[in-house]
Amino acid sequence: MGKDKLVKLGMAVGLVILVLIIYKSCFSQQKPLPSATTKTSSQTTAPKPSPKQQFKEVTGKYPTGELRRKYTVYTDKPDIKHGTYFEYYKSGNKLCQVEFKENLPVGHLVCWYDTKNQAPKSLEGNFEGGRKNGPFTEWHQNGKNKFTYKYKNGVLDGPWTEFYEDGTKMTEITYSEGTQTGVLMRYKPDGSVKYETKIIEKMPPKPTTKPSE
Repeated sequence: MGKDKLVKLGMAVGLVILVLIIYKSCFSQQKPLPSATTKTSSQTTAPKPSPKQQFKEVTGKYPTGELRRKYTVYTDKPDIKHGTYFEYYKSGNKLCQVEFKENLPVGHLVCWYDTKNQAPKSLEGNFEGGRKNGPFTEWHQNGKNKFTYKYKNGVLDGPWTEFYEDGTKMTEITYSEGTQTGVLMRYKPDGSVKYETKIIEKMPPKPTTKPSE
C-alpha cells in the first residue's frame, strides 16, 4: 500500500472517530431523573373541579316585570328555602326581609314603608322554628308606634296595644294563648277612657252525644 493511501485511510478513520465522539457527547446529555418529590407528567393529577354549588337563587317578578321577591334554595331541593328571603315594592325598595332555614322562617323579621333609605320601618319581630315568637312592633309612617303585641309559639300571648298616629294609646287588651282575656280598654285621643268592656270567656261547646253509661 502506498504512502498516500495510508494517509487517506488514516484521515478517514480519524474522521469516523471524531463523528462518533460528537454523536456520543450529544446523546449522553440526558435529562436528570426526577427526584422523589417531583412528579412526572404521567404522575401529575388533573385539578379537581370546583364543588357543585349548594344553593341557587330564585326570583319572582310582578306582572309588569319588576322584581317582587328573591331568595335561595338548595340546588338539589328547589322547594326548600334556605337563606335570606327578600320582598320588594315595585319601586325597587325592600318591603320585608327574613331568614329561612330548611323552609322555615327563623330569626329577625323586618318590614319597611316604600320610602327612600328604607326608613321608617313598618314592622319588626322574630321567628323561632317557623313560628312568631316574642315581641312584635308595627309603626305608623311617621315613626310612631301603631301596634305592640307578643307571640308565644305562634299565638298571641300577652298585652296587645293599638296607638293613634301621634303615639297616644288607643286600645288595650290582653291575650292568653291566643284568646282575649281581662278587660278591653278604649281611649280617646286626649288619653281619657272612652269605654271599657270585660271580656267574657267563651265556654267550650257542649257534647252533642250523651256519654256512654
